[in-house]
Amino acid sequence: MITDSFDRYSEEIIKVNRNADAPVVDACILTFSHIILKYVLENFKCEKIGDLFSANGTNPVYNFDYEGKTFAIYMSPIGGPACVADIEDSFSVINTNKYIVFGGSGCLNKEIARGKVMVPVSAYRDEGTSYHYAPASDYINIKNADVVAEFMESAGIPYIKGKTWTTDAVHRETRGNFEKRKAEGCISVEMECAAVQAMCDFRGLDAYFFFTSGDLLDAPKWDTRMKEKQIKHTQHDSGHFDIALELAKYVADKEATAPVSCEAPSCETPASLEKVDLKQIQMGAFVPEECIFYQIYPIGFCGAPKVNTGEPVANRIDAVRKWIPHMKSIGVNALYLGPIFESGCHGYDTHDFRLIDTRLGTNEDFITVCKALREAGIHLILDGVFNHVGRGFFAVQDVLKNRQASPYCGWISGLRFDGNNSYNDNLRYDNWAGHDLLVKLNLKNPDVVEYLLSSVDMWIDEFGIEGLRLDAADCIDHDFFRALKRRTKAKNPDFWLMGEITNSSDYRVWANPHMLDSVTNYECYKGLYSSVNSKNMFEIAHGIARQFGPWGLYKELTLYNFLDNHDVNRIVNMINDRRHLKNLYTLMYTMPGAPSIYYGSEWAIEGQKAHHNDSPLRPYIDVDNPQITDRELLEHLKYLAEIRQNSHALMHGAYEQVQIQNEQYAFARVSDKETAVVFLNIAPETKTIYADFKGRHFEVTLPAFSSEIIKM
Repeated sequence: MITDSFDRYSEEIIKVNRNADAPVVDACILTFSHIILKYVLENFKCEKIGDLFSANGTNPVYNFDYEGKTFAIYMSPIGGPACVADIEDSFSVINTNKYIVFGGSGCLNKEIARGKVMVPVSAYRDEGTSYHYAPASDYINIKNADVVAEFMESAGIPYIKGKTWTTDAVHRETRGNFEKRKAEGCISVEMECAAVQAMCDFRGLDAYFFFTSGDLLDAPKWDTRMKEKQIKHTQHDSGHFDIALELAKYVADKEATAPVSCEAPSCETPASLEKVDLKQIQMGAFVPEECIFYQIYPIGFCGAPKVNTGEPVANRIDAVRKWIPHMKSIGVNALYLGPIFESGCHGYDTHDFRLIDTRLGTNEDFITVCKALREAGIHLILDGVFNHVGRGFFAVQDVLKNRQASPYCGWISGLRFDGNNSYNDNLRYDNWAGHDLLVKLNLKNPDVVEYLLSSVDMWIDEFGIEGLRLDAADCIDHDFFRALKRRTKAKNPDFWLMGEITNSSDYRVWANPHMLDSVTNYECYKGLYSSVNSKNMFEIAHGIARQFGPWGLYKELTLYNFLDNHDVNRIVNMINDRRHLKNLYTLMYTMPGAPSIYYGSEWAIEGQKAHHNDSPLRPYIDVDNPQITDRELLEHLKYLAEIRQNSHALMHGAYEQVQIQNEQYAFARVSDKETAVVFLNIAPETKTIYADFKGRHFEVTLPAFSSEIIKM
């Protein structure tokens, strides 16, 4: 029986050995078109390096150089058995483990595939060859589908991912089988994919597939197909070779195409890092209410590529070190640095918790930055993304490869093999906000918890971090936060845990003695810009009193206050009149909590989401030549920093409301050492605020859109 054909025990009759003297190439491109091969020979400087022999003749193999890479190409015969045989024979002619396989295919669902390149994620095994290389199953997973899809995305090529139907009975494609495969989600039919993938898995090779469609299944008979212009378009279009060539370069550059280790990365310290002991650099105690935070989204700030293509490591993170004098000049003494660890795109899809994103640099590069921050007296807070990981995370990769046999099935929340997801993996799992790119971790699994906690241990020991901002904190298991607090406080009693809570629920659910120390103050974020837009200072006054007044809910907490961040529009784009900016920053710096600046907003940089795209919020800053446009706002922030850091009341004092009108607002911060009274006028004309507080009468005349802080 065909299902018994895979024999993993007895030896092969024909031995397959690599020729150690064969030329090394970065990748080999297989074309099924004599026209495309002719196009390559005419347009590239090609050298014949050998022949692939068969009973039907020889297929010459050529190599050529392209943008610093060397590639091989040959014309493959059609059909799984012949195609696989030629790949096996190619071992004697070339040395590579990367094969680009592309060509025409029939389309099973042209309504969704028309005009798009098709990227197979699994192949139905309606052929015989694959059963000699892999155990019997209906489908075989296409290992590098995500890599090909990433390339199509980065190159702006329209594509669709889905199952393919590999058949060796092209003349017996029946309507019944067509309907079955289409119902299972197949979008294309071809003759090589399952066989090639099975062989590559067995030999330890990487195959990268994409197909183009001529909608050939709609033709009534073969003769008609051959006469249609579309077969030339689908199989012989040189433009499709151009895609294959760029894909070959992409995967040759991408280090991630090497076999993925399915063992958790070690926490052992590389010898090269042991020389730097950041703890020897003395700095002041980390007291959040005495801090002025600065937030950087490093992938954007440093100008890193939006997609991690595995390009050579570049020390872009050094831009943060160069930016330290600027941060110090505006009074910053704490840096919240966004996602920094290896990921596939935006940083919140972590691939490796123990490796700095190669788009930003190496661990050694980052330690140099950490050392400079400590020497400057700037505390470092990192983004801790523990709710979910990216699909490139080692445990996810192992599950995708080995399915139920994977030892990491218990690492993924909601993992089931009786469904599907948007990647057509024939499995499903819990994700964040409906995005299958973000795979939710099972934080009830002790192995997962220990892996994450030991990663944090490394960040503390090697990078000297003093706190974490916990991404998607409202999605995370509370027991994990309890374990995290016990672990971090044991290493550093002042370690700070601040959770991202985007709603206005009771913050004490997360910020309490047993879990987190603080949360993001989204409640007052909205009240700040809304109050000036509606000329209704009662709104923000009510919010601050609710949180920090005499009966305030959060009097004992130091909440993280902000006007904008990497997830929301820049504050200058949220207000109706930019003349309100100074007063908004005055409010944020003087209200209870810890103020923060999102990089670039100190000079009123603009940025709005566009079609759910966050990139405009996360721009590159040329730190060697920053284009600072609003020097007046910058000077105002320096003034506020100086006042705050020299006022015990503004950092530690209780909140008391003094006076409130639609466009005027006065409040006090009172400590055992001093009192500071803050007066604000958001009206477009001069106003005088009359108020009595603690036995003193105030008559404070304020120009339009201005404020004054009086110490008592």
